[in-house]
Amino acid sequence: MEVTLDGRPLGAELRTPLVTACASRISAFREIRDRVNALLRLLASDYEGGIVCEGRDMGTVVFPAAELKVFMVADSEERARRRLRQRGDPVTPENLEGEADRLLARDKQDSERDESPLRKARGAMVVDTTRLRFEEQVERIVAAARRLLDTRGKNRLN
Repeated sequence: MEVTLDGRPLGAELRTPLVTACASRISAFREIRDRVNALLRLLASDYEGGIVCEGRDMGTVVFPAAELKVFMVADSEERARRRLRQRGDPVTPENLEGEADRLLARDKQDSERDESPLRKARGAMVVDTTRLRFEEQVERIVAAARRLLDTRGKNRLN
């Protein structure tokens, strides 16, 4: 699924510092959370095999009954490096420090909010991605999904 605004794909614009900073504040509004969560659940109900969603409360609030929940972590410097690269910003010591500070501040804000605080879902598989290439991250999660489907006799991941 591609996110667009007035027919224009947003892509990397969704990960800018401004959007990231606003996301936590906006997501604190229960009415907005309820609307977005309802849309995600409706989308998921349209797919027999389920969907893959990424977000800070997917396994705790949006899909608490999901069969596979993954909680991905990485050290703050690596997260900052990835965010800078994603935006095409130079990876300098100053940029790394500033971005790491912003990410940690958002984590703190999200962890302390009353509505849907950031936390690991019960039963979630933790994947420390700090030293994993993207392909390795995907391989670990797909392997976990295959194991889950194998135990249920419905492995359709090819």
